[in-house]
Order: sequence, then C-alpha cells, then structure tokens
Amino acid sequence: MAPTNKKRPKVACLTYIDNNSSNARIATMQKISNRAKREIIFFDKLAENADINYYWGWKTLIGRFRYQFRADIIISHLGLKKGTKVLEIGCFVGELTKMVAYSNATIFAVDIAPKSITLAKTRIKKKNITFEVDNIENSKFINNSFSAIFGNAILHHTNLSASSLEIKRILKPGGKYIFFEPNLLNPEIFLERKIPVLRRLSNGSPDETAYIRWNLKKTLEKIGFKKVKIEPFDFIYPALPYYFLPLLKFLSKILEKTPLIKEISGSLIVTGEK
Repeated sequence: MAPTNKKRPKVACLTYIDNNSSNARIATMQKISNRAKREIIFFDKLAENADINYYWGWKTLIGRFRYQFRADIIISHLGLKKGTKVLEIGCFVGELTKMVAYSNATIFAVDIAPKSITLAKTRIKKKNITFEVDNIENSKFINNSFSAIFGNAILHHTNLSASSLEIKRILKPGGKYIFFEPNLLNPEIFLERKIPVLRRLSNGSPDETAYIRWNLKKTLEKIGFKKVKIEPFDFIYPALPYYFLPLLKFLSKILEKTPLIKEISGSLIVTGEK
C-alpha cells in the first residue's frame, strides 16, 4: 500500500489475535481510544453469539426487508456499479455488505472488531468484497481512496469529529457518502440511551449515542462536507408480524413527511459529499 500523505504522530500499536480462526489471524491497528477499545470488546463478544441475526432485528422478516430496503437506497444514492470503489464502515458480520454487493461495486468492508471480520470472512464469499479490520477514527487508507462511503448505524459508535475527518480525508473529491443513524428524538431510542438498565436490555454498547439531525448537520458542515442533508426516516418496527408490512410501508412514507411527527422517526438518513 502506498504511503499516505497524511502526517501522523508515532504511536504504539495494539495487536489482536483471533484464536477461533483455523489459522490465527493477527491484525495490528494504531493506538485507539478507550471508547474504541470498549466497542471492540462489545462487538467481539456479540460476534461470538451463535445466533448473530437476532441483533438489530435481522432475524425477523420485516427486519430483513428493512436491511434490503437500505441496501437498495445505498446503491441508488451512490450510483454503485462495477468499477466503483466503495468503503463500508462498521460492517459487523457483513449482512448489509452482501446485499450491497449485488451492485457489483468493489467493496472494502471494515470493522474495528477483529472477531466480527473473521466471522464475516467465514460467512460471506464474494469476489467483489474485501473484509478488513480498520479504525475509522484513524484509518489506514490513504487520502482520496474511495468514490463513495456508506454505513448503517455506525457513526454513533465513534468519536464523530475524528471519524468525520477521516471520512473526508479518504473520500475522493466529489465523492458521496450515505449513513443511517439512530434518531435521539425517537422516544424509545431516547430512553434506551438515557437509562442504563434499558440500554442493557436493548443490548446497546456502553458508549453508543444517537443524533439530533440539526446538530449533526452543523457538525458535518463544520468538518467541510458539502450538500449535507439529514432527513427523518423509517417508522417500520422490525418486531411486528410480517403481514403488517404493507400497512407499515404506507404509514412510514406518510409519517416521514408529516411535520413534527417525522421528527420522532426511528432513524436519520445522512447524505453529503466532499
């Protein structure tokens, strides 16, 4: 890999060894924050769960629909096609990755948790996907590496200022990004983030937060991103029975456009460009 133009101080390296792999994998990363260390511990433990699809509602039929719908939006918004070099941040075990891979774009899917990446490599074999360990707060990729960047529910697990600066650095001029992030104004999410016992019951990581869209927009614009747009998105609850889906899709479209009501949506769609 070519040397980066970005000047960085000399830092110690941390080494992670995954003993669950047939050939022990070693991934070295630059020094990381205590918050990032806690995220690694949390998601490595989650990746060890025998039934990883329960997380984030992946296991339900409505949950599967929500992820496919997000994958379709990502492909459309970023204009992904064969030859497009795109980065997915926070891929976990690759569920969204494999859906986006049908675009035939060249996908580099990264996560800070080594065991998540090991499991992703075991579960998903596609020629246009490369799974790697990386810390988006201090990425190993060189400047202007990617035409597009996406992620689902990942920025709120990071130091936003640090991760946003790195996204801007490794995104090509004119390159686009799209993220789906939790909305702090949603009553359920607000309570989960503010009450420790509810955070544990909802299986939230120790440091994850959520965003108010106006504040997030100001932060991203301050970083220097252009055409920043953040819209309320998704009133479809994955735990409901699948036969409610047609009604939920109809209601969600209406609620996403209804003044005041839209501000309590479950998620936010975050888009912009360098």
